[in-house]
Amino acid sequence: MMLLRQVMTILWETQIGLRNKKLFWLTLILSFLAGLIPLAIGQTEYGITLFGFDLEEATFGSAVVEPKVFYGLLFSLIGAFWLTWIASILGLVSTSGLVPDLIADGSIELTVSRPVRRTVVLLSKFLGGLLFMAGQVCVFTLASFFAIGIQGGGFIAELFLALPIVLVFFSFLSSFCLLMGVLTRSTIASLLLTILFWFFLFLLHQVEGTGLFFVASQDIKIERAERIETQLEVRREELATLPADSNDADIERKRQTLVSRIERAEQFLETTANPQRESAEDNLSWLRPAHQGVLALKTVLPKTAETMSLLTRQLADSGLAVEEEDDRSLESLITTSDGQREMEMVSERLEEEFAERSVLWILGTSLAFEFFILSIACWRFSRRDF
Repeated sequence: MMLLRQVMTILWETQIGLRNKKLFWLTLILSFLAGLIPLAIGQTEYGITLFGFDLEEATFGSAVVEPKVFYGLLFSLIGAFWLTWIASILGLVSTSGLVPDLIADGSIELTVSRPVRRTVVLLSKFLGGLLFMAGQVCVFTLASFFAIGIQGGGFIAELFLALPIVLVFFSFLSSFCLLMGVLTRSTIASLLLTILFWFFLFLLHQVEGTGLFFVASQDIKIERAERIETQLEVRREELATLPADSNDADIERKRQTLVSRIERAEQFLETTANPQRESAEDNLSWLRPAHQGVLALKTVLPKTAETMSLLTRQLADSGLAVEEEDDRSLESLITTSDGQREMEMVSERLEEEFAERSVLWILGTSLAFEFFILSIACWRFSRRDF
């Protein structure tokens, strides 16, 4: 009970300090206004409207996409921009000085003179920063909830999943900022170092995604050659089943067609598919280990981009994507102008790969890093002389 009272007291003092800053109220107002953006976007049967003006975007019309799915995706897009970037930066700017200011203005002497552990003080400050961010997310989500309910004709309770997801995302950055504040005692330094760390995580995610893209493209080239060989074997067996001597014109025509297609496929396999497969196998001999190395580094660090993508996963309807049948016919496989389809297959494979990454891997490993960072911060804060 004593510990709970101590934590609540520090949290209350932290919130009072934040509320006394003009930035606190500015961020709440901006979050509220950002949450009202769905009021400006409507959905018709065959398109969408922006401030009442019709836009010819039939892909998003209610005849194609259900209003709940449309506004859920709209919220995830707006939230991905506002909550991931603007709100998070404002949150870091507002909370980065919690520890440095405590040390600089001499409040630390009064705080540590109380019968309260330094670890409790530091973690309470950390929770105070998360509560600040929770206020922004709540205001934004509530505004979006009612805006979408009014504009879309139905309320979407799943929007409130943004609160835990964004708080976990922000806690990764806030914990690092807390450690930098303890080490540097400078608000500016801790903020800049945190933004640099955030940029590094973003860059690492892009590098890993690019590596995965090249690995997938090489895999598809190998699979294409293997499918051609499989289809060739089927055609040869089909040709072998035709009577050797027949006066039937249809059978003879079918034989000539099969022979022609087999010859074309064999030539394509020899001149194009097999060389591409050999080149892909050589490339994968170093591409795959390189990608695995980047992925291993990414595993032990916070996954900010993939954490925020969890919101889109929950709001997006799996039936929204139009599933195109993969044409595995021999004729399609030997079409040299099929580069666009190959790029689509690579993109689809990337989406599948990211979607298959478990929540445990995304959040579990990221929270383990956060626990490690907070442990170092608590150890250093407890041992430091003020």
